[in-house]
Amino acid sequence: ALKPGFDVAYLSQFDAIAEHSHMSNATANGHDKVLLSWYLDGTLKLRGFFFAEQEDAESYQLFSTKRTASVTGFGLKHGQLYRFVEDGAGSYELVTLVSPLGSPLDAFFNRVTLHSLMYLPKSSPDAPQLAEAIALVPPDGPKSYQSILPDSRVLQRLSGNLLLADWHPLVDKLRREDRPMHFYAKAADVPGVVLPADAPGAKVGPPAGAIRLSGVLRLDGIAPADRRTVIERKNLVKVTAPPGMGAYAAAIPISGSGEVTTPCWIQIRARVLVGRVGFGVFNKLSRDFLTEPPLLDKSDAPQDVYIALPSLQGADELIVRSADDDIRSQVILEDVAVWVRKEDWKRDRKKLAELK
Repeated sequence: ALKPGFDVAYLSQFDAIAEHSHMSNATANGHDKVLLSWYLDGTLKLRGFFFAEQEDAESYQLFSTKRTASVTGFGLKHGQLYRFVEDGAGSYELVTLVSPLGSPLDAFFNRVTLHSLMYLPKSSPDAPQLAEAIALVPPDGPKSYQSILPDSRVLQRLSGNLLLADWHPLVDKLRREDRPMHFYAKAADVPGVVLPADAPGAKVGPPAGAIRLSGVLRLDGIAPADRRTVIERKNLVKVTAPPGMGAYAAAIPISGSGEVTTPCWIQIRARVLVGRVGFGVFNKLSRDFLTEPPLLDKSDAPQDVYIALPSLQGADELIVRSADDDIRSQVILEDVAVWVRKEDWKRDRKKLAELK
């Protein structure tokens, strides 16, 4: 999801910008803007695409801020790889539309050679779900789009040729030259991540005798990170997050990032009432997260989550995030704090005292 204050001019620095169908409608910037929004308004131009055969989430489109000399794309069908090359005299047509989901669009897809779609943000909860649909229409295919899809809007039409392509040389090259990707067997093995104390295989939180620094994080400093967030402050703080996987809900400023230069643990005591939530330590300069712990599901009792960091350097905010696409997650925050080892407290007591 594009973050608040994002400048679309930044995209001109890239040869191509990719978007795929999974979470293409997720937004956390408060303006319901996603990457596809700039294709819809003409800011971004289609550069290429790939249509997967087995898994829709593997399909993607490539965009750039400048019109490419020729749109080129690939697609799989029945195990055969095809290559589309833009050509004004070509017999195939590549069309992209904005269309509501439903049987007319399904019937249209049944008559084209290759196709894919990406969801767009809803203008309101009751609004119909719109999608950006892209299809390769054969010479004898349906091209009277307004008559067969009366509620759609044509974004782009261009002609080209569809050629057979051989995927074997590409795969052979990847198998020869690509480095293997290794995955951690358990989340608890990932550096910087500490699971809740009662989670299977979880690492422990701060060591015995650790010193609590209550002044680093203060719940009374929490602020909404999205206009749709609701924060209720009674005995405890309840946050109602906007829907959307990873959507920002609220931010708690982190103090003393320059003073806590030794290993530390951020503790969050929280109880999820609805949906799922997560927490991340955010750096404003890089506009990215230093580390993020596992997500928390709905529970009847509060859970303690610990985020282990080598220091607080670069830690500017603790972000509360939604982890559910379709509903407004709710979480009660009971406590937040930072812990340091006893020996580090003794050595750095002079500069840490104000944070206690």
